[in-house]
Amino acid sequence: MSTHDILELDASMFSDPKIYVDASYATNDDYKSQSGMVMFFGRGSFICRSHKQHINVKSSTESELVALSDMSSVALGVIYFLQEFGVQFNSVTIYQDNKSTMKMLSKGYPDGKYSRHINIRSYWLKDLVQRNELQITYISTNDMCADIMTKAIPGRIFRRFRNSILGRIEEIDALPQVNQHKKDSIAIGTTTNSIEGL
Repeated sequence: MSTHDILELDASMFSDPKIYVDASYATNDDYKSQSGMVMFFGRGSFICRSHKQHINVKSSTESELVALSDMSSVALGVIYFLQEFGVQFNSVTIYQDNKSTMKMLSKGYPDGKYSRHINIRSYWLKDLVQRNELQITYISTNDMCADIMTKAIPGRIFRRFRNSILGRIEEIDALPQVNQHKKDSIAIGTTTNSIEGL
């Protein structure tokens, strides 16, 4: 880390926080997956978090669902804390790069012979989406800056995500715009913004 690696923050998206959640499947010595989260209220990351998942899972889709459940609790805890002080939010967006996970979450229950074992506790986010408390939006893995919190990644991609997290202006384009991925959002309980082609 150099002396130029300084975190620069602003609150330009304070009313519309962006939360990136990712998982890396079975990357630890005991084959448990790694969860990662990066949360933005504007330029620079307000929270970065990485931890090993507490349970072994059977697929990358399940590891992403566990990561969403665990990391969303942390992010929403911050949101609810700020709301107690009267802060109002227009929208809260969680970005996810696994369409199978989003499909299972939109149904709200495991389906298919390979996912029936998944604990129903991982589906609590569906209720929040139905109450319009948050939106879960698909983005490409190439734009998933929480990837940096789950595993080693190639240098060029690492530097891009690092610069986004640090709030460097020249790299702020590393964060996707919501409109780019609107068609892949899920707002469970509505017919608009549904995932196409799943």
